[in-house]
Amino acid sequence: MTDPVTNVIVEAHHPDYTSDDLRWREQIASLHEELNANTDVTFREQPGEHMKGGVAEVLLALGSAGAFTAAVGVIKAWLERDKFRRVAFRLENSTTTVTFSADTINEAALRQLLNVEKK
Repeated sequence: MTDPVTNVIVEAHHPDYTSDDLRWREQIASLHEELNANTDVTFREQPGEHMKGGVAEVLLALGSAGAFTAAVGVIKAWLERDKFRRVAFRLENSTTTVTFSADTINEAALRQLLNVEKK
């Protein structure tokens, strides 16, 4: 039996950068590249404030145990490169957001977010 797939929107944050800062956009691009190479991810363009074009919204498909492990591994490694980075997760069509740092992200915490939202 196939595990149901849950789509999670992933947003990266850093207190020292604005979303239109080229240095930050390069860091986010590296996260997107790593997610694209290792997970089931979709990028959707969303309108960006004060930006020509848009911002890529990251939609991560989590279903199997392997998907969780891969996603957490990629995101944790990316977070560990800068202690001020944060990644927020929000279920598609939900307003509840949970933010993780390298110290707090793990499979159990991410599964808890998904389980709480489904109830």
